[in-house]
Amino acid sequence: MPNKARLIFMHIPKTAGISMTSIIKANYRKNELGATRFMWQGNPDFQELTETERRRINMLCGHMPFGIHQKMGEGPFEYFTMLREPVERVLSAYNDILTHEDHFLHKELKENRNSFRELAENGKWLALDNCQVRMISGSLLIPFGQINASHLETALQNIDRFFPLVGVQHRFDEFVLQLSDRYGWKFPYYRKLHVTPSRKFKSDLDEEELAAIRRCNTFDQILFDKMSARAEKTIADAGEDFQKRLSRYRRRNRFVVKALNLFYPQSKPKR
Repeated sequence: MPNKARLIFMHIPKTAGISMTSIIKANYRKNELGATRFMWQGNPDFQELTETERRRINMLCGHMPFGIHQKMGEGPFEYFTMLREPVERVLSAYNDILTHEDHFLHKELKENRNSFRELAENGKWLALDNCQVRMISGSLLIPFGQINASHLETALQNIDRFFPLVGVQHRFDEFVLQLSDRYGWKFPYYRKLHVTPSRKFKSDLDEEELAAIRRCNTFDQILFDKMSARAEKTIADAGEDFQKRLSRYRRRNRFVVKALNLFYPQSKPKR
């Protein structure tokens, strides 16, 4: 029987969250969905909702730190989220800033092409510094460079208490199937959305640049490694039947993507 908890999808930036959100929207009625943005400014759109509006939300999606459920009325609540290898996530976020003129760092990065060492030194970009631990621990606005082992421990405790499922981006399809099983999703199909045009890759960076990113994501790396190992074990324990279902799901998803592309073609991203 599908789980009846009120759900919160914590969309960590640049972890395939737009594709996940498209699946969510296909499986919930509009009047029970909620969305929130601008987490670095305190999610003002959510703060403006009335108590009645917050209570009717059964699935909240968006960029937000842990703890938002405390402002949603009665539970129970379950969160789910998806992690990404930290260097890859940072590079994707950097590329995304270069394509969005409304980002507060867009002009600076466009004009100066700051190195990651420079970004780490000036501390303006909090999302460079252990963003995944920041969000899951609920310590979003801790000053740059001050995320530590206690925040990682809090993140892990929050996962144990409130996140029955945590995915990793390179196992996206497996995560979707797990979520569908737990929450009774009937239409878990998607196409890749909001893929940032590639500009920087790991191979473009020298060792000094890579080291700067890694220093800023020490605790994100530990968290990712732990959750990635957990995901692999869960998939292995699910056995051959899960693998057969996964193959069927992927075949069906390819068919759905072809139909969507035929009737609703996507515009090409600007480069």
